[in-house]
Amino acid sequence: MRCRSCGAYEFVNGRCNFCGWAADTLEPTKGAMSGEVDIFEMAKLLEHRKEEERRSKIPRLSDCPKCHIHSLFYNTVADQFECLRPECKYTVFTKL
Repeated sequence: MRCRSCGAYEFVNGRCNFCGWAADTLEPTKGAMSGEVDIFEMAKLLEHRKEEERRSKIPRLSDCPKCHIHSLFYNTVADQFECLRPECKYTVFTKL
């Protein structure tokens, strides 16, 4: 079923997920049609989610088991853990 108000296809309990249009009464409810949705607030939330997703993809350092310093890095290309200290050069492969 398609929303007659915004054209979306997602419905929850007979109401459009995006604009709040009630499919059973064919009248708009609280949402975009009544002017209660702040698109700028929605844009801020989307930007915040994208920033959280970007930050979660940043690799984190761990403590190296050999030199006990916070310098162990996971190399996704080689699929191994490597100590970033040139003096240590500790390496552990994750797949054998």
